[in-house]
Amino acid sequence: MASGLVLPLIVCGFPRSGTLTCAQALSLSPVVELQGEMALPDQTLDYLAALKAWHDGQGARSALWRDRSYEVMFDAFAGAAPGRRIVRPGATYRGHKTPRHERYFDRYEALFDKAEAPARYVYCLRNPWAVWRSLKIMPWNSFRTVGAFVEAWGRSVETFERMQETAPGRVLLFDLDAFVAAPDAETFLDEALFRPLGLDPASFLKPVSSLANNNAATVKAGRAPPPLFRDEIDRIGSDAKSRRWVEAYFADVVPAEGPTRGWLERVRG
Repeated sequence: MASGLVLPLIVCGFPRSGTLTCAQALSLSPVVELQGEMALPDQTLDYLAALKAWHDGQGARSALWRDRSYEVMFDAFAGAAPGRRIVRPGATYRGHKTPRHERYFDRYEALFDKAEAPARYVYCLRNPWAVWRSLKIMPWNSFRTVGAFVEAWGRSVETFERMQETAPGRVLLFDLDAFVAAPDAETFLDEALFRPLGLDPASFLKPVSSLANNNAATVKAGRAPPPLFRDEIDRIGSDAKSRRWVEAYFADVVPAEGPTRGWLERVRG
């Protein structure tokens, strides 16, 4: 990586799938500057696209815009995020973490169009049973039926796979189930995130062992999520799209709740 080059980094994925855990792990590095969740995403990205289009049409003067365009966009990310601005002088990666922003992939690709500094993405994935079980008790959950959830979750994973095809080598996967099951968190994170992004744990501001699960459902909602109903379990497992992705990514996952055991055998049978 050329000295002084700053790369956009977007952490995305379906809600309750580990975006905060992933962002916290990445933010252990002093060269990663990630803002919080973007408010008004459509308006913010519309503004940046309009600004870019206007400057790109200014002939020779557009070169001045290209020199500072990424800085303008990073500033907009910070301005659109609640809470304090994260500042990491000399950061190699700058961006934000916001669930469901995989749906804006094409817009990010159009905004960050420098051949020498294309955007990087980390998509966070979790088995749909655990996602729905956690999501259901969140006060902000907008999915009123398991069917609506399955459709949205499927679109998210479908977009992730398209991202990988469109931007090979620039889209990483953070598998929350695999992370939780990993015998050594640092080894898992090093292989999944740190090494691919060129991050050195020896330089981190805090050790990996300092990471805490501050976003667990029991913390956010004040209570443990109840077990899923049988019809919810079967509805998620029988959906044609989710079944394919479950078998591709979660064939070894056995949900912790007793009523969910044996789902893969029933679906395949």
